[in-house]
Amino acid sequence: MPRRTAAEQRKVDRKVAKTAEEAAECKRLKDAHDDFKNSDAAPGPHRDKKLKKLYDDWYDYYVATGNGKRQIKREAQNSLSNNLHKKLEAARADDTLRETTKKQKVDELAAQAAAAKAKTHAAEESARNDAKRQKVIDLREDARAVAADASLKPSTRKRKLSALAKQVAAAEEDTHAAQQRRQRLAAYATHQELADELAVLLDDEDADEDDVADLTARVQAAEEDTPAARSRRQRLAAYAAHKALADELAVLLDDEDADEDDVADLTARVQAAWLKTGAGYSAARRLADLEAEIRASAATGKVPPGKILERARAIARAVVDYSLQEIRAGRRVSIGNARFGRILEEAKRVPRREGFAVKGPRGGTLPWSRFSLKLFPRVAETVVGNVAEKYAHNMLANHEAVTLDDFAYDNFGSGGVHHDEELGDTGLYVLSLEPRATDTTRPSRYILGREVEFSDEFEAELAAGRSPAGMPTSARKDDLDVYMQDFSATGSPVYRVYTRGTWAVFTYKKKPDSPFNGLQKFKWGSSAVARAKAQAKIDEKSVKGNYVVVGSDSWV
Repeated sequence: MPRRTAAEQRKVDRKVAKTAEEAAECKRLKDAHDDFKNSDAAPGPHRDKKLKKLYDDWYDYYVATGNGKRQIKREAQNSLSNNLHKKLEAARADDTLRETTKKQKVDELAAQAAAAKAKTHAAEESARNDAKRQKVIDLREDARAVAADASLKPSTRKRKLSALAKQVAAAEEDTHAAQQRRQRLAAYATHQELADELAVLLDDEDADEDDVADLTARVQAAEEDTPAARSRRQRLAAYAAHKALADELAVLLDDEDADEDDVADLTARVQAAWLKTGAGYSAARRLADLEAEIRASAATGKVPPGKILERARAIARAVVDYSLQEIRAGRRVSIGNARFGRILEEAKRVPRREGFAVKGPRGGTLPWSRFSLKLFPRVAETVVGNVAEKYAHNMLANHEAVTLDDFAYDNFGSGGVHHDEELGDTGLYVLSLEPRATDTTRPSRYILGREVEFSDEFEAELAAGRSPAGMPTSARKDDLDVYMQDFSATGSPVYRVYTRGTWAVFTYKKKPDSPFNGLQKFKWGSSAVARAKAQAKIDEKSVKGNYVVVGSDSWV
């Protein structure tokens, strides 16, 4: 970063001091309001009048500050953007308008909504961050061009590369990622400095107790301001929100007179809250990886997606049947998936893992002679084995005759097998043992009630592949047919979205005149859902992205 002059630095210092002064005064006025609001003052007109005066004093001061003005402007712009998007959705759902009138109104509102969204603080901040990242990319490209320019003298090339390296370093330090990194490091440094100061104070026998208490509070406050603490609070809040909704759903399900729409709505909210937790996010990410793996396998022509799931379920049923036999015999089980030639090697590592729920008398690893290992037939494709493992874990965990005391491992389905086909086929195995009274045991921490649920889009994609009749070739009434171009990207790529009854199709070309590049087909339960999904994709590309709707055509 270029160094500031003395005058520039004084100006910055004055601005920082003024901002800090305004923030302190805002906090004082807000605390006065909150203290009186939470006080034991008798309710009545006098209390309400004083409370209103305290609030007005705070708000009038706040809106006059720099931060207040910016915040009010942001809220107004966000409100305008949200209202326009609501009007846009209402116009799309309005079936009373003529088709031409509706199209004109939707196009106008879409343009207004896009323009309003571009002026929001988040969009402007994103544009600034993108510009900073692009500046770094451009400078690096300039450096590569200079390095590859054979016409330059070595001394000239060296001088130019040195100057560009300094510019790249300065531009990188100005990016949003670098700013966040500096904030994280500063928060950790502040906490460490206060913690070291507290350690010295605690070693002093003559230290004042009030000083120790004050410094301890400052250390705790600094620790709470670190990224790790903020992340921990977010995780705990997400789990608490999910648990509250799950408990509410349990009560609703026990009510025989509960409305089905209320149950469906609350179930969706519980699922959305679950995906915001760490475990839910990880589970969704693993399933997304699995979907991508299945698509990749289908793309190479090895196994169609529908066939993968059918074979995986058949293998999983055999694994679950054997596991149930072991559980009925009083044994605890763990299901795994590994390269077939290395199953024994991996299985021997499983009892040593921290997540294994059965340990020796002092918490150590049990001898291998205590275990039984059951191998299942080889699976030629790793993706089939990975899916089969997920199915087996969930089918067993959700079986009515199984409890958490029957599992020997906490995190079923947390990984997968990834290797070249030449290195060996995949295989599933079941590791089991009979606990003894001297063993250290505990229930598994596996979360029950979860199913291997692929995304709606992936299920629709599978349905399209399984459809014996195929997609209709001609458009019907109310079918959508829109194509868009991104004129800001190289080649002006074209993206087309159209529906054919219950089918929604997305096609992509890197250039308008290039050969066909990409195709995705989805078969939904109804034509209304297909149109809604298609419209959502159009919005994603045109309203939130850089694509511009340019009409429709017949290229596919």
